[in-house]
Amino acid sequence: MESVLSPPCCPIAPPEGVERPPVSAPPPVEETTLLNNLVHGVSLREEQTDKEVPMNQKQIYQWFAEIRKRFPCLKKWQAMGLAMLSYGVIKAQHAQASWIAEALPEFGKASSVERRIQRWLANPRIQIEEVTQCWAKWVFENYTGVISYLLVDETKLSDRMGCMVLSLAVEKRAIPLKWRCYRANSSADYPPEGQVGIILWMLQQVLAVMPEGKTVVLMADRGIGNSSRLMQEVAERGAYFLFRLPSNAVLTTEAQGALHLWQLARRGETWHGHGTLFTKKGHTVVCDVHILWEEEQEEP
Repeated sequence: MESVLSPPCCPIAPPEGVERPPVSAPPPVEETTLLNNLVHGVSLREEQTDKEVPMNQKQIYQWFAEIRKRFPCLKKWQAMGLAMLSYGVIKAQHAQASWIAEALPEFGKASSVERRIQRWLANPRIQIEEVTQCWAKWVFENYTGVISYLLVDETKLSDRMGCMVLSLAVEKRAIPLKWRCYRANSSADYPPEGQVGIILWMLQQVLAVMPEGKTVVLMADRGIGNSSRLMQEVAERGAYFLFRLPSNAVLTTEAQGALHLWQLARRGETWHGHGTLFTKKGHTVVCDVHILWEEEQEEP
């Protein structure tokens, strides 16, 4: 079954500018870098370069101040690391540490910057759950859409890592809000709460920072959405669900009784109706169902 609902055009407003506070005179140093300058409040050195610099010095100071404001759970050096890392990702247009380091000569030598990034990512004192909660709150403070379309998806990096991600759909893109990582293809290492438990935990965390009055629609593909428990739990939390389902799922309607979804439409047709999904007692869900069977597809 194919069900598509496009998100509205809901831009994220830019953060308010933050002026750099007055600073004291710097202590004498042999070599200064932007990292030390931002933390200790000393003057920035100017480097001659033929490359275009996306952000000037004042903007970098403002970005550091904005990060400290938005992530109160981080200490000063931790916030500095996040500011440097996020700025580097934008500048390098890449998420690999070595690429990011090469794009940040104003922060020091590439090898030193790369080690700094690696230490920040491996720092056990940084509470990722708190950081992502601050991040989600910041996103929704600037989100102007009436309906929040949340996308849940699982991605695997070969056999090394799996990641369940909850994102906000914005202008045909997805902004990650919450995620949970684990060793891929290993039942022994999979989170004990299971797939549904992971999704519900992420959803509950996001709902906690969402402004009142927002309509929430959780969207998932058939590998995740074919779960009566997930549907029931999402509805109990006051959200809506829009899930793709396998064509052999059973829907019971008053007019036609119990039929597989593929029996309700023919190739090239669409169908819409209301009924009860699934047949196992205690695991049924009353909902609306949309079926789209395109000509070139083997099944709906």
